[in-house]
Amino acid sequence: MNDTANKDCRILCDVLIAQGLRDAVLSPGSRNAPLLIAASARPELHSHVVTDERTAGFLALGMAVASQRPVMLACTSGTALYNYAPAVAEAMYQKIPLIVVTADRPARWIDQDDSQTLRQPDALEKIVKRSFNITTAEGEGVATKGPRFGSEREWFVNRTVNEAWLAATQGTPGPVHINIQLDNPLSETIDDDRRETPRIISVVEGNSGLRPDTVMEWAKHMAGKKVLVTAGFMRPDNALSRALNEFMMLPNVAVCAEPISNLHIPADAWIIDALLHPRAGNPQLAAEIRRTLRPDIVISIGGALVSRMLKDFLREYQPDELYTLADTDWGTDCFQSLTTHFDVKPAQFFRSVTAMTHWLGRKGRISGPVPEYAAMWRDARRRHTIPARSFAGNIWSELAAYSMIFDRLPADYNVFLSNGTPVRYAALCMERMPHACYGNRGVSGIEGTSATAAGIAMKYPGPTLLITGDMSFGYNPQIMGLDLLPDNFKTIIVNNAGGGIFRFIRTTRALEQREEFFCADRPQPVEALAHAYGWEYMTADSCDSLQSRLECFFSSPRRTILELRVDPEQSAQVLINYLEK
Repeated sequence: MNDTANKDCRILCDVLIAQGLRDAVLSPGSRNAPLLIAASARPELHSHVVTDERTAGFLALGMAVASQRPVMLACTSGTALYNYAPAVAEAMYQKIPLIVVTADRPARWIDQDDSQTLRQPDALEKIVKRSFNITTAEGEGVATKGPRFGSEREWFVNRTVNEAWLAATQGTPGPVHINIQLDNPLSETIDDDRRETPRIISVVEGNSGLRPDTVMEWAKHMAGKKVLVTAGFMRPDNALSRALNEFMMLPNVAVCAEPISNLHIPADAWIIDALLHPRAGNPQLAAEIRRTLRPDIVISIGGALVSRMLKDFLREYQPDELYTLADTDWGTDCFQSLTTHFDVKPAQFFRSVTAMTHWLGRKGRISGPVPEYAAMWRDARRRHTIPARSFAGNIWSELAAYSMIFDRLPADYNVFLSNGTPVRYAALCMERMPHACYGNRGVSGIEGTSATAAGIAMKYPGPTLLITGDMSFGYNPQIMGLDLLPDNFKTIIVNNAGGGIFRFIRTTRALEQREEFFCADRPQPVEALAHAYGWEYMTADSCDSLQSRLECFFSSPRRTILELRVDPEQSAQVLINYLEK
């Protein structure tokens, strides 16, 4: 039987079937024609046609109750979806998984007096666990570099449908709503019956720990693979640091972590951008490094990564498998290759797998060679990167300044990195973890960084250091006037005449509008503010002057600001030269 020409609908049906869907209750319509055609072309799916959507909803509810499996509903656009509401509400409170799929018009025609159109996204949000909206424009025609998908559109639809299924079935079951906007033509079919195997995201339950047989299965599977652990921002966790240190002793395991992961592990794990950055002078070497270091499996922990280089690397050279753990939502797929979510805390996961791998090795139950993947990363980092301090030398720049700061930073400090640029420099220059390292990297807003650092300083008995730029400091300099701040709160302002990031990132550094519209230098009267609010003020404008100021800065018993005045053009060029050498 011919299939629909609409690839979104083919993906939707194929993912749901692969996840375990066996029944669909369909109501006739024109806008949902691609869904009806796709369902009819799949013999694994038992399709039941019911004209009245209200009846269809309750019929699907009864089928799901009896079979204890999700059932799909599919209707056309307009008021049809509201007829599902009574059955969906009942499913919500009975905790029954229904997959409600509603066809919709393209967003450009909503509220334009076009036939059978209304605001369908989130129409059932009060009576479903989750709502999803597949628009006609999301990722359209954008090709990915990785092998898993032909376009970001296909990845987006696949990920969305996987996420909807997991939302309906994981934890407390319940209904979910997928609204899919479909453009003309609607009834085109294709006679090619070759169906691709869809990517399925699975969940391994383990709230109270993974079962020994489950750990053995996954440990054996990973033993012969190149495994890369990536770590974004996290709160300090000594148990996780210990467990990851043990896990990364396995020869097939490497780690890429950012300083705000707060992991006390060997510092070469932070060498990411200096190794993976595209090298303008030697693109063949850059490509060869990436090909050599491509992992078979990625285990992602922590929050969002700052490193664009690491994200681009793993999206281009996609791993065969991507695992997330209980510290991450099971729908998060930053590297576009998610296969398995383990519902177990990271420390417990690494501890269990490490112990089982050692046991399997002693018993001779690991077949085949074990890749020396850790050695590959160590060798690449040694051969293709040099310490930032050595590269910067005595050329006064942000790279030199950050290197000196982190070299002299006392171990008992909490450090707050105000935005992306300090985090990136920390990854390049920090060689040992302080007490803790923080940043507002959940959504990476710049406006509240100083206040957040002040709040951390108020609750930490030891000293706190805020490292910020002149632009981010300018958002709320009045924080200096709070009487609540402890005396051991220190601030370093790197004054690079506005948004220095725009001088070195590729997207803006060559624009003629760069200085006025992006860097937007707005000089801050830092010294006057310091005196007005009773802070001690220091300044440095060379390597020698910074070297002489740092000891006094860290040892001062008063709230202190150290303003570093750097040449913005020179700083940007030094960083570009370092990364693209």
